[in-house]
Amino acid sequence: MPVVEIAWWTPSEAFDADKSIINPALDFTKSVDGCNAVYSGFAEEENTFFLFLVWETLEHHKKLMAHPEYPKITRLLPTIGAGGINVYHVEFNKDFTPAVGQDQEELYETLSANGSLIEEVLPEEHRPAVYGQTVEDPTKFYGSIGWKSTAFHGEVVQQPQILAQVMKIREVVDYKLLHVNFKKH
Repeated sequence: MPVVEIAWWTPSEAFDADKSIINPALDFTKSVDGCNAVYSGFAEEENTFFLFLVWETLEHHKKLMAHPEYPKITRLLPTIGAGGINVYHVEFNKDFTPAVGQDQEELYETLSANGSLIEEVLPEEHRPAVYGQTVEDPTKFYGSIGWKSTAFHGEVVQQPQILAQVMKIREVVDYKLLHVNFKKH
């Protein structure tokens, strides 16, 4: 199963002004041995940029990081604003591409709980949903659910049977939820 590198950061002023400055970095990353796919998008709820880099194996990404000119060679530095870059690696429980193939993707982070809780709450017709534990922190999980739109997501979770389950999850799990419209490059 591939490993997905989830990277996010606050955009630099230059990136806010010109979204195309990320293109050389995306082109470079797609050309790296072992990089199977690149997805990117901005969160709806906050000024945060996300990259999903799909690596054949974690070792492929480590090989890139071992390059003597890393991270400069990635060409990402001009896009990164205050706070720097955040990165986790996740091996999802199944293929995550159906989730990012939707018009809107819900990306959630949970702490100290198995990400499958979210999948168990969602009726089959409201999936694709995937989850996985981070390599870097065994108490942190990431999940992704594909939605037709943020509004549709809101309608679904307001259904009484689902809302009751969501409230139970909120009692036992700390989580952060964002909506990102990912584009494949």
